[in-house]
Amino acid sequence: MAVSEVVLVTDGGCTTQTRSGGWTAILIAVADRMAEPIVPLINQHTGTPYSKECHGHVADTTVTQMEILAVLQGLRQVHRRTMVRVVSDSTVIIKTMAEGWKRDKNQTLWHALDRDVGKRDVRWDWTTGHAANYWNRRADAWVQQERVTPGETPRIDDFLTRMSL
Repeated sequence: MAVSEVVLVTDGGCTTQTRSGGWTAILIAVADRMAEPIVPLINQHTGTPYSKECHGHVADTTVTQMEILAVLQGLRQVHRRTMVRVVSDSTVIIKTMAEGWKRDKNQTLWHALDRDVGKRDVRWDWTTGHAANYWNRRADAWVQQERVTPGETPRIDDFLTRMSL
């Protein structure tokens, strides 16, 4: 069965006291673009879904920065000719990208997202956070783990430099 599109489930979060943030991007290959809930293609040899998870943490950040960074990191894992459906529980992400909400802050990240989205066929879908969507709950679990990860934590400016933004 051929891949119809990649569903990119993203989440980002931040601890308000410490401003330690985490982001997650889960990429799921699907054959049926219209299937709800998301039904991943299954590897016939292993019986597991064709999916990939990436996640990380950043110091001194905001929730919005983490939400944007999650989408950016996920899109950069997808071949440019592949259709992508971004699924997020962030109203800011979905409304800004799909309906043109005003962008007051984080211009560098928004411009980078515009550039990466412009190279692809992207649809934007909102999902209720932490509810019935298995993939959103999985993404949130990674965010919760990442935002409290000890050790060397890059600042958002360092992260952007490494991403060449």
